[in-house]
Amino acid sequence: MHRVAFIIAMLLLPCAAFASLFGGNTTASGTSTITAATRHQFIGSPVYIQIFKEERTLELWVKNGEQYQLANSYRICDYSGGLGPKRKQGDFKSPEGFYSVSRSQLKPDSRFYKAINIGFPNQYDRDHGYDGKYLMIHGACVSVGCYAMTDNGIDEIFEFVTGALVFGQPRVQVSIFPFRMTDQNMERHKHSYYRDFWQQLKPGYDYFTTNHVPPVVSVNNGNYVVSGPSTGIIQPQLASNYTVSEAK
Repeated sequence: MHRVAFIIAMLLLPCAAFASLFGGNTTASGTSTITAATRHQFIGSPVYIQIFKEERTLELWVKNGEQYQLANSYRICDYSGGLGPKRKQGDFKSPEGFYSVSRSQLKPDSRFYKAINIGFPNQYDRDHGYDGKYLMIHGACVSVGCYAMTDNGIDEIFEFVTGALVFGQPRVQVSIFPFRMTDQNMERHKHSYYRDFWQQLKPGYDYFTTNHVPPVVSVNNGNYVVSGPSTGIIQPQLASNYTVSEAK
């Protein structure tokens, strides 16, 4: 009860005071991180998840003030099918794209310990005729199309996602990228069959990297449309087959 009361009190504090009380560290790359000692005091705050396949990394970000700070980074035990989006049931691919999680997608009694259904297929997937079901972030460290974590890892991820949804975040965004979508990595993969698709994901990666605020993502005419809630239009980097606009 004391812990719940503490979380409620923190949520009622002004953003600036909350950020000051639990300020984190700054890495050499400029990424602001929350210290391990204060991490769990953010349970109940909005969260954002990024997954990077090639790096086998899941990042959990927590809102602190007006921006999001890195709460923890987890090694992905396993995913299947290599780089590229999932297209059909039985192709053993793990999805890529922009997804979201509501409370109904939490599976605390999963046979893979605990699981979070990422919501595949989303509108983009359906527009392209992709199909599949039960694509999860889960424990048990084994995967056929899912993102498998250690049980300890999914315990913490599940706790933060559940807390955010219970305390009012309508949906938790999950952005799944093939790799960290730097210009250098895009150049390295420029001959990939999936290049055009990845060019649609890059504005979302760039927006969050620059602003530390999750992008607003929609689907229009079978393409991802990425925009942001703050000023500054995201500029296309490599191609013109996606639309970028500023949210009003």
